[in-house]
Amino acid sequence: MMTRQSHGEPVACFPAGTLIRMADGSERAIERVRPNEHVVTAEGRTGMVSHLLMRREAALIIRLTVWDHAPLHVTPEHPVLTRRGYVCVGDLRLDDWIGLTRYRPKARVALNVCKLISPRERTPGAVVGSIGGVDQATDAAAGVAAIPEVISLTPRFGRLVGLFLGAGIATSNPMHFTFATDDRGPITDECLDLVSDLGAAAEVDSSTSGRTHVFVCVAEWARLWQRLCGTRAVDRMVHPLLMGDDAFLCAMLDGWMACEGRAAGRSGRAPHSVGSTVSKVLAFGMYDIAQALGLRPIIRWCPPKVNRQTPWYEVEIESPCDDTENGDNPRCAMDGTHVWRRVRGIEQGAFDGMVYNLSVEGDESYVAQGIGVHNCAPSRP
Repeated sequence: MMTRQSHGEPVACFPAGTLIRMADGSERAIERVRPNEHVVTAEGRTGMVSHLLMRREAALIIRLTVWDHAPLHVTPEHPVLTRRGYVCVGDLRLDDWIGLTRYRPKARVALNVCKLISPRERTPGAVVGSIGGVDQATDAAAGVAAIPEVISLTPRFGRLVGLFLGAGIATSNPMHFTFATDDRGPITDECLDLVSDLGAAAEVDSSTSGRTHVFVCVAEWARLWQRLCGTRAVDRMVHPLLMGDDAFLCAMLDGWMACEGRAAGRSGRAPHSVGSTVSKVLAFGMYDIAQALGLRPIIRWCPPKVNRQTPWYEVEIESPCDDTENGDNPRCAMDGTHVWRRVRGIEQGAFDGMVYNLSVEGDESYVAQGIGVHNCAPSRP
């Protein structure tokens, strides 16, 4: 059920495109969340959505920024989780600490490929065997290993997924990974080795100046990667079927950083890696993983530049040595359920468009772009 609110009701809301943390570990734009689906609550539990509320807003919207976190656009009356309880965004102070919810979905042990590719789409005449503990389909006619039926979510497969999220292209035939030749030679060899784990045929082409390509020759793989990780760079995502154990998630994060990462460090602080992507969903997906692993990540929105015409996101992993001598960070703290970051700015701006809110059974809270929020919509009759 979708409920439309009248202009006169003071309902707290978010604009379209605000990402909501789902119980399966994925991120979803708020306007695409539907009743009966489950979301993460501000306290790190899960709750079922009972209503999606929507209305037109032609007034002010707040751009809330906390230190080392991407901005959140929200109407002024929406409550967010702070150390002094839920506080309306319009009443926040610069000394408030905002709660960024940590959440870890139940770990999966394997990827069932049939949930992404139907039997009708699979290679005709394939027979199932086993390679390295992975159920493997082999096209007897061609003598070429086809896509497996089941893939164990091992750290090695996690690393391969991370490499694809950073360097994979599945819109051409054959699908391939593209690495910079000068400094990514070892990763090229590693990619070949990881692809061979699954029995897939692969070959290297370094004919393009400054680039090395690893081509995966089985056409089914392109279909799998498109559905698992998104087709275009802007569509990249961490699929909920990839929510493996900590070792798998860490390997996936490291693989993505290995392709997209760059060394970074602020004055007087230890250098560490920063990953970048034009996909908002992928950025928050990697942020969520790092947050669940206790790595205390940073996520930034970066505006377009002359040589980069679209905005992008950066995910950085903070180093423990960035804390002060007594073990405290003046802008960040972490406990078992949240990372707490101080408010950096509260800016007002004009807005005219549709805004959305969720009613969640239980405590009426959810997580919007990492931040715990509460639904303050008026009670329904």
